[in-house]
Amino acid sequence: MGLVFTGGIFNRMATSTSSINWMDPYYSIDSSINTWGENNRKFKRGGVNINGRFRISEEAN
Repeated sequence: MGLVFTGGIFNRMATSTSSINWMDPYYSIDSSINTWGENNRKFKRGGVNINGRFRISEEAN
């Protein structure tokens, strides 16, 4: 018989920026987009694993 507890607590903080240029068919920059973001996330998880062995008959492995 076995018993295993698993889990984790994660605090993730991230900031990101991105820019993109859109071009017309002649490859001239038509417009630009600049974005930025912030992600503050707390993630919690947990689990329990129970292992056991049961023999149905004496001949079974």
